[in-house]
Amino acid sequence: MPIYFESNFDPNIDLFVWFIPYILVLFIFYKVPFLLSIFSDLLSVSSRQLLISYAIFMLLIFLLQLTNYLEVAGYKSKVERSKFRTTEGCIYNFSVTETRSRTESFTLNNVTFSYSAVGTGQLFFANRQFEDGVIHEGRCLRVSYFTKGRTNKIFKVQLLD
Repeated sequence: MPIYFESNFDPNIDLFVWFIPYILVLFIFYKVPFLLSIFSDLLSVSSRQLLISYAIFMLLIFLLQLTNYLEVAGYKSKVERSKFRTTEGCIYNFSVTETRSRTESFTLNNVTFSYSAVGTGQLFFANRQFEDGVIHEGRCLRVSYFTKGRTNKIFKVQLLD
């Protein structure tokens, strides 16, 4: 059964590699007061305010990345513990809406899926390669997904025909 789409739930420490230059700049600012004074003069703030603002900015960005990392790790854990749903059948009620972005929806074995290229996170299926024509009325699939509220987030699509 060929896999058409599969999410990569591999939480990778590479999410934090970008953080190294920011720490290096903070270290240089702290150890080389001359550079710090140049930037603080350019921005018309005290050196202390600049260091604190920069450190707070770094901390916020770090926390955002940490949240993303933990989200991916959580999904990986759910997959490993089989805490997801799978359904298979042939697509019916397929519809496409073109507004600000392309939104598609379909039903498969009485389970409705809806997604858009903009509104659906990068981790999940949103048929971003819709030009391929793989997803269409009558196409038989096996879909693995998570249910969150009333939303079904697809993380694996296998072609049955």
